[in-house]
Amino acid sequence: MKKILLIFVSLSLIAAANLYAEGEGKDSKNAVMTTSIEGTILDNETGEGLVGVEVKLEGAQKSTYTDFDGNFTFDSVVPGNYSITANYVSYKKHNLNLKVDLEKRNSYQIKLESLNQ
Repeated sequence: MKKILLIFVSLSLIAAANLYAEGEGKDSKNAVMTTSIEGTILDNETGEGLVGVEVKLEGAQKSTYTDFDGNFTFDSVVPGNYSITANYVSYKKHNLNLKVDLEKRNSYQIKLESLNQ
């Protein structure tokens, strides 16, 4: 009978410890709020979206490439000051300084100038 009681108490303690540990991750004081940044890279002259533009989010060490419509997205971005760098063959490199905020939509349109202009 003592063994059964000891096993029951041990399992109860383990279950309680697991529940406590799961609750730790949900504590709003420890959680970091993030947002996303989205945008479109366009040709300055034609206004068409540019495919495959390398877009870097300086300060967060993130990079991506634009889709077929010239769109890009960065997810899980902590609010703060950043710089976006857009780099594409035959176009001038473009830098955009921005402040990422939780309360507003972080959407940007960047127009790249051709090197031939």
